[in-house]
Amino acid sequence: MIAPPSEVYEFGDFRLDLNERQVFRSDGTAVPLTPRVFETLRCLVEHSGKLLDKEALMRAVWPDCIVEENNLAQNISTLRRVFGDSPGAQRYIVTVPGRGYRFVPEVTTLKQFLPAEAMEPARPRAEGESAPSLRPARGRAVSIASIAVALAIILLGAGAVYWWSSSARTPIARVIAEKSIAVLPFDNLSGDPANAYFAEGVRDEILSHLSKISALKVISRTSTQQFKSTPHEVREIAQQLGVANILEGSVQRSGERVRVTVQLIRAETDTHLWADTYDRKLDDMFQVETEIAQRVAQSLEATLTDPETRALTARPTANVEAHHAYLKGRYFWNKRAVEGYRKAIEHFNEAIDLDPAYAQAYAGLADAYLFLGADNVPQQKEMLAKGRAALQKAIEMDETLAEAHASLGLLALNFDWDWARADQEFRRAIELNPNYATAHQWYGEFLASMGRFDEGIRAIKRAQELDPLSLVINTDVAKVYMIARRYEEAIAQFKKALEMDPSFDVARGLLGLTYSLKGEHEEALEECLKLKDFAENPLYLSWLGYVYGAAAQRDEAQKVTDQLRELSTRTYVSPVLMSYLYAGLGEKEEAFAWSEKILEERAPWGGITLKGSPLFDSLRSDPRFEDFLRRANRAP
Repeated sequence: MIAPPSEVYEFGDFRLDLNERQVFRSDGTAVPLTPRVFETLRCLVEHSGKLLDKEALMRAVWPDCIVEENNLAQNISTLRRVFGDSPGAQRYIVTVPGRGYRFVPEVTTLKQFLPAEAMEPARPRAEGESAPSLRPARGRAVSIASIAVALAIILLGAGAVYWWSSSARTPIARVIAEKSIAVLPFDNLSGDPANAYFAEGVRDEILSHLSKISALKVISRTSTQQFKSTPHEVREIAQQLGVANILEGSVQRSGERVRVTVQLIRAETDTHLWADTYDRKLDDMFQVETEIAQRVAQSLEATLTDPETRALTARPTANVEAHHAYLKGRYFWNKRAVEGYRKAIEHFNEAIDLDPAYAQAYAGLADAYLFLGADNVPQQKEMLAKGRAALQKAIEMDETLAEAHASLGLLALNFDWDWARADQEFRRAIELNPNYATAHQWYGEFLASMGRFDEGIRAIKRAQELDPLSLVINTDVAKVYMIARRYEEAIAQFKKALEMDPSFDVARGLLGLTYSLKGEHEEALEECLKLKDFAENPLYLSWLGYVYGAAAQRDEAQKVTDQLRELSTRTYVSPVLMSYLYAGLGEKEEAFAWSEKILEERAPWGGITLKGSPLFDSLRSDPRFEDFLRRANRAP
């Protein structure tokens, strides 16, 4: 068995000491480097002479974070200043345009590889290290090739596997962060089903507090809700969710008194880190939720920033009845059904009547309007206007509401065609709540559609890590792969989503489109023809028409075109969908004619769809396409 790589390297006028986590000049003076810059250098040195792909380097240096390529470029720039490199004389780090970096000096190792049984126990891992290491005994030097072999083993185990296989839901393939937690649904012990909203609300408030702590990985509600009243063992739940810790509890309400019982469990050993019971007045629930979140953070040794501390202790309203109305609103909104949205609107408005300064109630009201509008095309403009007004009111009252910023980003993206504003809002949402999976999800789609494929994939994969059992997010991971033209990965991920729910037609239709884009027309048609009720669904009809057109089955494509036109006499059919269809047929004149209608109508999703979708690749060589994008980018 090969042991981990040696821990001291010399190159040029420098020495890298992994034991001390220091870089020294030849005169013995230490070179101060931040932890991330040090890790960047470590990876470069251990791959000396080899091209190191940017993506692989970023995964190794930031294994638990989503960062932009600019962060890596800054680290490289810092190292070049240390080494005295210049653009015209890259003696240490050479840039390979469009691919990555190569560390070029000859590297001498000062310790050898030994059999694993000869190794001493490892030192405790320092904060920020991407993988544990074992401390070898002293000995002769070894070749760089041997170092590369061992490093590859370590990186695959500690970095790349974590990112590449997070969607597989296979426990063996994951490296689980110690500071990770899932908050399971709390049991309602009140004996009254009418109090279900309250037990759910207490859990959600604690979850909301924890998700704002950047030092923690916190699984989203969508995934944890699937374990409500299930017989699963804690270890099995933790493995499926990719966490090290589980918080579970119960709520019992009687009149104006509430008892909340919670326990924090280390999943691997099924041991209790702590358990407590809080007997309080109903008015004290904000304080109870804060205390529980603080106790969890302390137990997991998560350091809070000053803004996070303030957010943890903030009281959103002083009106208890308003808060209960808000909790009822969220309870019904979480049902994700038209009737639920309508009831949610009633309760959110009730909360606002009781406390007109209740920012979270406005944010909830906006969510309800926006989701209700998505299900009702004739009322969409009215619902969007009401939702936008509520979002603006929420932000005016509390600028730190991550969910409101994310929703504003989605509006800017899909309806305003304001790409800069969308980018700004998504970034702000993630800054305020780094564990908000939906913000990462929407941002990933945005980035991919802007042609920033690598960033988009990192963002959507982060959403998947935070909400691993979300059917929508698992589907959107595949969609981002499709937008990035990585069709094999998209197909594999769509199939995983369909394993979760074979009846999820959005995933099936997109799988069919991906087969079509890959040139596998028989498989594409097989999937699209499985869609249920596509004759009354404009989106599904447009996809089917595209697939027929791409397969050169023009007669069938024409039948679908006629169906879609007939359907447009009875319901709204977006010009985006007609553009899809004619692009598939290769009829550029018709496709561009409908693209003009997209611009005239400012059709929802229109600008972003044409900007990034591979469905329009056949049009991109035409000057009219660039002209369309220029005009779309100038849209107010």
